[in-house]
Amino acid sequence: MSTSWTKIWSSLSLDKATVLQMLKGSLPPVIVISMYQATSIANIEFTVGYLAVILTVSAQCLMPRAKFMKIVSFSVLSTCGGAALSCLVILCSVRARQHTLPANASQSMRERYNGSASAVSAIWLFFSIWLANAMRALRPIELQDPMVALSIFSGVTMTHTPSFITVSEGLGFVRRLLETFLIGLAVAAGVSLLILPMTSRRNVFKALNTYTGALDAFFTAQIAFVREEKGRRIVKDNAKLNQNIDTLLSQSDSEKEVVASTLAGLRNLQSEFNANLAYTKLEIAWGKLLPEDLICIYDHLSFLFLPLAGLGMFPEISRELLDHLYTIPTSDTIENFEDQNSEEPAQESSLTALLNGLEKRLASTCELTIKGVKVAFQLLEISASHSSTFKMNRKSTDIEKQDNGLPKDSAKSSEIFHKEFIRYKDRRRNLHKIWPSLLFPSTEEIPTIVGREEVSRSHEVTEHHLVFLFMEHVQNEILQAVHGLLEFAEKKASSGSMRRNKLIFPSLPQFNVTKFMELMSRKTAGLNASISWNTRPLMAVGAEYLPPANFLERIGDQLRIIPSILTSPESVFGFRVALASVTVAILAYLRQTQVFFNAQRLIWAMIVIVIGMKPESGASIFGYFARIAGTIVAVVLSLIVWYIVNGNTAGVLIFLYMANVFEYYFWVRYPRHLGPCTISIVTLNIIVAYELQAKKLGIERVTSNGQPYYPVYLFGPYKLLCVLAGVTISFFWTIFPYPASARSQVRKLLGRCLFLLANFYSCMHSSVKVWINEQQGDMNDSSSHGRKIQTLNRALFSKQMALLAHTQSLIQWTAYESAIGSKFPKKIYLSALTNIQVLATCMALISHTTQDIDLSLPGSDLEDSESKPAGLEEKWVRQLARATNSSEFDSHMTTSLLCHLAGAISSSSALPPYLAPPEHFPLARKLRNINTHAMHIENIQDPTFSAFACMEVATSLVNSRLKHLVKDMKDLVGEINFDLYFQDEEMKRD
Repeated sequence: MSTSWTKIWSSLSLDKATVLQMLKGSLPPVIVISMYQATSIANIEFTVGYLAVILTVSAQCLMPRAKFMKIVSFSVLSTCGGAALSCLVILCSVRARQHTLPANASQSMRERYNGSASAVSAIWLFFSIWLANAMRALRPIELQDPMVALSIFSGVTMTHTPSFITVSEGLGFVRRLLETFLIGLAVAAGVSLLILPMTSRRNVFKALNTYTGALDAFFTAQIAFVREEKGRRIVKDNAKLNQNIDTLLSQSDSEKEVVASTLAGLRNLQSEFNANLAYTKLEIAWGKLLPEDLICIYDHLSFLFLPLAGLGMFPEISRELLDHLYTIPTSDTIENFEDQNSEEPAQESSLTALLNGLEKRLASTCELTIKGVKVAFQLLEISASHSSTFKMNRKSTDIEKQDNGLPKDSAKSSEIFHKEFIRYKDRRRNLHKIWPSLLFPSTEEIPTIVGREEVSRSHEVTEHHLVFLFMEHVQNEILQAVHGLLEFAEKKASSGSMRRNKLIFPSLPQFNVTKFMELMSRKTAGLNASISWNTRPLMAVGAEYLPPANFLERIGDQLRIIPSILTSPESVFGFRVALASVTVAILAYLRQTQVFFNAQRLIWAMIVIVIGMKPESGASIFGYFARIAGTIVAVVLSLIVWYIVNGNTAGVLIFLYMANVFEYYFWVRYPRHLGPCTISIVTLNIIVAYELQAKKLGIERVTSNGQPYYPVYLFGPYKLLCVLAGVTISFFWTIFPYPASARSQVRKLLGRCLFLLANFYSCMHSSVKVWINEQQGDMNDSSSHGRKIQTLNRALFSKQMALLAHTQSLIQWTAYESAIGSKFPKKIYLSALTNIQVLATCMALISHTTQDIDLSLPGSDLEDSESKPAGLEEKWVRQLARATNSSEFDSHMTTSLLCHLAGAISSSSALPPYLAPPEHFPLARKLRNINTHAMHIENIQDPTFSAFACMEVATSLVNSRLKHLVKDMKDLVGEINFDLYFQDEEMKRD
């Protein structure tokens, strides 16, 4: 029996943290409803008290403390702003009523329906909802809940405004409604801050606690892939190969997927860390690490992630580059494989030896990396634990079981790591003595090039050697990043700040006037003649207007901003919500339906519209059915809660809490669907709150505002009808007059991704030029060229990853849109986004590589210049500078290609013909033509040559992925084809 319960518990993904969140989230609405049973509170809130439930739920008390306080502060400001606006509308409405009545009008005439007051109120309602929802679409994270509160306050008040005869009557209603909203927000704040408080720091440490487990899983998958890749390339025994090659290929593909999934896990941890990092500055906390320390840890882990991402691209490199260099046989081609020349098996033998060495090096890097991260976390008192998400069966030695040989003393652990790190660097320093036996197995000793004019091609570093140099380089970068993290941890521990906990206060936000003026300026800051630094997004110049020539033209240019704002997507969304809301609210402003609207509580349909309307039609279709299903569940639960105890107040409150716990399970487990969950929870609590209100105040007082009383078995289904009407109207205005489909948004966002990628590539290209020409300057100086480009590269990479994540999430809504005509090419879009992600990662890795090599150090680890071979006396990076000093390197072909792709997909127009990315390994071929010694095996001991290998392989992968990206774009928008024209002309001549 216990086993079955355990299975059910695990299938529901219920753990201690989830259950506690469900219990905590259910408290605010029940507390507000319980407070309403006090006579003093009931007299204050009167007949609008049940609306406080909406605020307690929409405030989202389960958020971390800093984020919650930020959103609640905005909610308070928006509610107060809505109250102020409502007072203005009441004044305008009453004045409009007075101006249309005679001076000696009787009391009955004053209380009649007034068209002027209704028209004024309707106009103000439309304006307030449009403005609130346009701002909500502009900043959805911070302003979603505050603008919903503003819209609900405006909707409730302004639909009652035409019935107010005097200003004091209206102000009394606004005061009661304002108190109701503030009580709901106050209860939510109290629960959030006092009951199981959640902080952003806790989320940060939660991500850090599983980091070593994610690292272990990633390295395990990487080693397994290399092992399978090595078996895939063994071609000695044809009979055995004929039986197992397809199995090896399938196993290699599965290991490739595991590598991608574990790398995605690391990326998600990095994103979770970054998402909570900004809010750690705004929290009062009790601990040892300051927010600045957490930022430093994040920076070090970011430096670690880029080479990890480069290491994770080895499956792509193997497929895209190595497979082009060597033909890997399959069961269909195995018969022809024996006819190949004898030179390729020897090369395959060399490749197998390199893969074998790579497997051993990865195991050593894995052990040292996890050991270093554990030591750093141990010094920083961050407990590292393996999450069940990252547990995997390892064929190699389990590092966790051995505890990596780390003693409990942090100082001894750090000393052990440093010794092993030094031994690792010594082995790498002698790499040029070890590799010849692997690269050239037929030669026991590589001949020197002293006195030679030419170098044999067999002793040069070829393209597939560069791939393994790339792997060596990224492994070294990984260990360097871990070493930097450990140095920071040692410095932090030695400073004495880790000895005791302290109270940490939030830092005040600082406003940088200089930076603000730079962002607002239209001019770019030139670094030098060939480099420009500009953080503004790529924008097209207006084709219908010349630059302003005088003061009046400049004023006209500023006035053109107004129509651009009104036609923006955010304004259009606010316009749709306003139209949908007024479709319901218009009944409150017509003579025949005004009484019916207030008596039947149709305001609830408008509240459903405001809470649930989304910019995409796919989200609206899904929300249409999800909100109806959630409301049905809420109605059923309300009947159970009320009748299971026959309306007893204490029993109703207890069972209401249990029903809320059930509904909050979906809130916690499926945070993407907060809209339907909010509607369901609010509906449940409002039904019960209304019945308890009627029981507390009495039916006579409840019906004093003209609204009839309904028992729960009628009130619940009535709310269901209101929800059905609300979601139907919101869906109608989402697709009318034209659908706001996720498909068109995905297409436009893909264009933005490509434009941003072009900007990123151009910036990366500039960083390479600055590095090669030794113009970086002091990287510790914030005003140096290298430091500015580094800052811009990081900003562009972060923006690219955020935009990709948003686009990928938006693609999921296309599955819920109505398929009129052809299907949406979801696979092609996902393929394009995957290619863009690989391209951005490669570019970030290239930029990181150029900024990580210090050219002020000796050009290599060779001995004295007297012992250097002939042809290697010159600093190697200068040979690279000569190779890049060409029009081909400075042509920006890739930037131009990306801009072509972005323009085509943004405007949905065909691509120009004959678009093609550069070829693989362009600089390697150029270096061979310039200097025969530039690619000699002895150059691999030069750190700049290692960086060049990383750049060349990453660039080749970029060029390879660009071919796939161009193909995806051709599949989406097509390509202009002039061949048909020439063919038609030839047919006519024939």
